[in-house]
Amino acid sequence: MSKDLSPAREDAERSKNRTEDAITDLQPAARGDQYGNGTRGDSSASHPSGLQRTVGAVRMLIPLLGKVLPLLDGNVAAVAANLLLPRLQAQSVDIYPLESALLKVREELALMRDKAAEHDTAFKRIDGQLESVRDAVERSVAEQREMAENVGRIQGRLLLFSAVGMVLLALSIGVNVALFFYVRGTIH
Repeated sequence: MSKDLSPAREDAERSKNRTEDAITDLQPAARGDQYGNGTRGDSSASHPSGLQRTVGAVRMLIPLLGKVLPLLDGNVAAVAANLLLPRLQAQSVDIYPLESALLKVREELALMRDKAAEHDTAFKRIDGQLESVRDAVERSVAEQREMAENVGRIQGRLLLFSAVGMVLLALSIGVNVALFFYVRGTIH
């Protein structure tokens, strides 16, 4: 198609090309006779049958019906805009790379969810272990406090016992010295 054609002419040209393609698509299917042996005459092979012409006409009318269909809703402005504006032909976009990237992202997301679930269970297990360690430390601290209190009591008792022992020792030494002098005085 050339660049100097108006948008309406381009639309008509596309519709014509689609109709011709539709007719050529239908011709091989209609070439056989009613028994399927393919012995139809040469005259019908070059001219389309009535069914083919009807299908071609319907295919040409479908875009126009799509533009006029909003009239059923009472939307005259939309119909006028559809008829006046050239039909936009969206170029086919290859979305396979996007789909594959999206699939990869979904796989990575599933993998991350699995890893997050594993991490959650590991954190719960570590939390349980930390709780048991905390309990063990608290028990150990309580036992150490109790032992420190016991050591303090024993130390007090030992101090009392050693003080009593020192007093008894001093008394014993004093008695021995007194006896020594007494015995020495009686012997001389």
